[in-house]
Amino acid sequence: MRKFWIFCTLFLASLVAVATDCPNIPLPHVTADTVKICHTAYISLYDVKAHVPRVVAYELTREQSLGCLPRASGFHAEGPSAKPSEFVGTHQDLGHMMSAEDASWNAITEYESFSMVNVAPQEPELNRQQWERLEESVRAWAWARGAVIVYVGPILSSKPKTIGKGIAVPDAFFKIIVDKSTGTVLAFEMPQKAIVKGDLQPWIFNLAKIEIETGMTFNLNRQAVSMWSLDLPGWRAAHRKACSK
Repeated sequence: MRKFWIFCTLFLASLVAVATDCPNIPLPHVTADTVKICHTAYISLYDVKAHVPRVVAYELTREQSLGCLPRASGFHAEGPSAKPSEFVGTHQDLGHMMSAEDASWNAITEYESFSMVNVAPQEPELNRQQWERLEESVRAWAWARGAVIVYVGPILSSKPKTIGKGIAVPDAFFKIIVDKSTGTVLAFEMPQKAIVKGDLQPWIFNLAKIEIETGMTFNLNRQAVSMWSLDLPGWRAAHRKACSK
């Protein structure tokens, strides 16, 4: 089975380059100098100087939230991006912005999620703990609400620490989730430090604060929203059922 997935990955690499159509997702106004890079499931506004995406935008539907493909792809450079090898020995994870699990509903989208235009340096104890909990929660919200639009990316200081050949290490990360049917917004921000899995409520922030810190303007509902109801057990049961077929 693993040989089959390796073959699929190599085959897909030859196909991805021709996928140039952008998903129909409204993008924020970005003050930083970025390059717009389109993939099947997401758009990356990539900062060539900082070597990280300023924002990755994508839609996740109820059906897509139950994706089952194995995590088989390796990270790969693309166009102006950094290289995976630049992370070696840095003690930083190659942090997905659009998570691989959000893209696991299709072999092409799963492969594309491992592009370096979808990656920023992330502390392992954040990436594999509370940030992972937030990623799983996004899938549960997509499953419960029918579809969400997600904006995710790093928050950089004016003079960030760097690794590799100038890859900026973020001070924090943001994730903005939009209920596609109602337009309600839930915005999170987590600092670049170890945070154990737990309650997400402390990490809900005002959208205006995130706009100031990122230099981006989102045309979204700014009404204050409390934590959405979250049925992780229900989503997990539905995911297990879908993946057992």
